[in-house]
Amino acid sequence: MRPFTHYRRYIYNAHTGAEQLFNITSDPGEVYDLVAEEGKDVSEWRARMIKQFEDEGRGSMYVRHGDLVKRRLPLLFSPNYPCYDGYVPFYIPH
Repeated sequence: MRPFTHYRRYIYNAHTGAEQLFNITSDPGEVYDLVAEEGKDVSEWRARMIKQFEDEGRGSMYVRHGDLVKRRLPLLFSPNYPCYDGYVPFYIPH
């Protein structure tokens, strides 16, 4: 396997659907968004995230019809939050 020369970070904003891609080798502070600055296509990175979510069995809350899901309501904490026991509190709008 060939060693990585550039590490990337792909970010999907689940509330807006906006995507960002950073080269964290040359830009460790994540200042220069490659999508905004260079118009980089992120479809490969989006596909990798979709596959990872499907492999983890996250369900239709994250991936639906082969695409990432935009949230209408905030998620108060993730299933990775310490002491998560399956209880998901519901959102009460102010």
